[in-house]
Amino acid sequence: MSHILAVAPEVDPSGLLFERMGSANSHRSRYNMGMRAGGAMISKPGLGWPFDQSPFHQGERALHELYGRRQQIDFAARRVIQDHLTEQHRVFFGQLPFVLIGSVDHEGQPWASMLVGRPGFVDSTDPVILRFEADPLPGDPLLRHLVDGAPIGVLGIELPTRRRNRISGRFQTLDERGFAIRVVQSFGNCPQYIQGRDLEFLQERPSANIEHSDRLTLHDRTMLAGADTFYIASASPGGPEDISAGADVSHRGGRPGFIRIDDDRTITTPDFVGNYVFNTLGNLSVEPRAGLLFADFKSGDVTMIACRSEVIWEGEELRSFAGAQRLVRFHIKQIIRLRGALPFRAVGSTEVSTEIEGTGTWSEAVQAQKASRELARWRPFRIVKKDKESRNILSFVLEPADDGGVAAHLAGQFLPIKVLAGDDGSHLVRSYSLSEVANGRTYRISVKRDGIASCWLHDRPTGAVIDVLPPRGEFIFNTATRKPVMLISAGVGVTPMVAIVNSLLVNDMRTRHAEPIIWLQAARNGGDLAFAAHIIHKVRHHANLSAHFVLSAPNREDQAGRLADHVGRIDRDVLARLLPTSDIDAYLCGPGGFMQSIYDALLGLGVPDRQIHFESFGPARVLRKQEKIRPAGSSQLIRFGRTGKAIAWSSSFGSLLGAAGVAGVTAPYGCKSGVCGSCAARLVRGSVTYTLPPVAELDDSEILLCCTVPEGKDEVVIDV
Repeated sequence: MSHILAVAPEVDPSGLLFERMGSANSHRSRYNMGMRAGGAMISKPGLGWPFDQSPFHQGERALHELYGRRQQIDFAARRVIQDHLTEQHRVFFGQLPFVLIGSVDHEGQPWASMLVGRPGFVDSTDPVILRFEADPLPGDPLLRHLVDGAPIGVLGIELPTRRRNRISGRFQTLDERGFAIRVVQSFGNCPQYIQGRDLEFLQERPSANIEHSDRLTLHDRTMLAGADTFYIASASPGGPEDISAGADVSHRGGRPGFIRIDDDRTITTPDFVGNYVFNTLGNLSVEPRAGLLFADFKSGDVTMIACRSEVIWEGEELRSFAGAQRLVRFHIKQIIRLRGALPFRAVGSTEVSTEIEGTGTWSEAVQAQKASRELARWRPFRIVKKDKESRNILSFVLEPADDGGVAAHLAGQFLPIKVLAGDDGSHLVRSYSLSEVANGRTYRISVKRDGIASCWLHDRPTGAVIDVLPPRGEFIFNTATRKPVMLISAGVGVTPMVAIVNSLLVNDMRTRHAEPIIWLQAARNGGDLAFAAHIIHKVRHHANLSAHFVLSAPNREDQAGRLADHVGRIDRDVLARLLPTSDIDAYLCGPGGFMQSIYDALLGLGVPDRQIHFESFGPARVLRKQEKIRPAGSSQLIRFGRTGKAIAWSSSFGSLLGAAGVAGVTAPYGCKSGVCGSCAARLVRGSVTYTLPPVAELDDSEILLCCTVPEGKDEVVIDV
């Protein structure tokens, strides 16, 4: 009987959506009951959100639904969103040198402001009151927005520790010492994308020069091009008693170059993976106006921008920007520049956020778009790093050796490379799965030492140059699925699975796929088990991931380290125990016999054929259960001359190679991307067109089955 070791998650999934609240106090909603009108809200005992009404408005809830997170976010929010400040956060605000304020002017335009002062200028003597004893920066219109019941958003952010807390509240009082707000919602926010900085106050408070404009100047362009942070204020309509509406101000961070100046009144920025609460995007979906604030901590300049937003959900620009989930374009209406206004300056070096290492810049995105269009051009890439993943698998990190770009790729795709085959100058073309997500700067492939090409690659030193084509392949994770997922691999077949997991589980705190992800990896023993430590690390940080390692011949070391308890293989019994339901998406990669047995077992357990996906190269093929072949009729026919079989063409086949598989015709193939030439066949009659430009050399009468489809309506006859 097979035995499996399941690595259990160590964290609560809801705790990953927000910063943990720490030593939250026992104060409850009694502090806020005085502001609830008509008894519409019903307080509940216990920690978290105490009311029946959702803390989210319609715009936020629509995005939760769009991303399949409604129940998860609602559950998590009711645990961690407070209607008051915890003791921890009351202390936190008291030690800050600045806070961000989001407000709305009399025309409904949101503005982002920065209040500054010596620590202690923000105070909370009551859990539902936050007081600010500071004047706005000279030239900031904030005071004009402070009318009775006005919505106010607050972001407390501590740059050295990267802690932050967000508040939605309502303006309460204004006097000669400052103003106060009443807290409606408060929650701790995660530290991702925050750049660590130390600030030092100037001896004298500076005097600011104030400028107004409706378009960007050369100075503005330079400042934006070098910025790694900005703040965005947004708002949703609603009266003072609406606990789901109000103003918000949030942080955005990236590598310098993540802000693009389109023209003197337009800028575009990426939107990276966040906490899926969608406070900002939810607001923009119902009220597209926004306020931006850029603070230059070196010069003391502050730039405030009133604008209208436009969210971009798809397109080539989005696909080419590493890490971007969406793009947001801002159309500028008004700019206020406060030159030298900040009373402190950044000192020392900036501590770069680790979360932005996998994100891109606009210059890289432009280069990526260019590289993606050169599908048939071999380019030199340099090996800049080699890592040992198992006894016989090495990872190679490759960067351009020609100052060109790195084409974007999707998790699961592969990279064609060309290696020297012999002293006569001949070459071999091979395809290796990419084992890391796109970052805009490098590729990573992980290769088992097995065969001429892989041995040649293993023997290359760091600094060696090899030729590569842009990534390709159709073994791609279906990001639209809302089903549980099984990733099943053996041996070096683990490599695309690592990329898929890394694309779904981001920054050790976010998951882009809320359903269970079941990792099932087979190897002979621990020495052959690649990426095990990485996957165990992921399991510990992501509660929806479980890992199961199956070793067919574990050694004493494996047993001592509890990598596996017993000898075993992945079979129907193992799969039956792990399947949460037959309605899953399964992804397979490994030797042909391994994939065939897993495929057959999954079918037998009720998993639909269309939900089983696999990656195969060369001889490692899987014979699918034959689909019902439509009878020949008026539809266009694809005829396979040697076998006499014919099938009516369907675009669902993807290519003539796919049509052959459905028709039960065995056709040779290798890379399935027009590179290796294994699927070359003679076109007897008819016309075809290429979906990818072919790289392999062909005779005039030959075509590549893997990347051709019929052209026109005439019958196509192939000598296969």
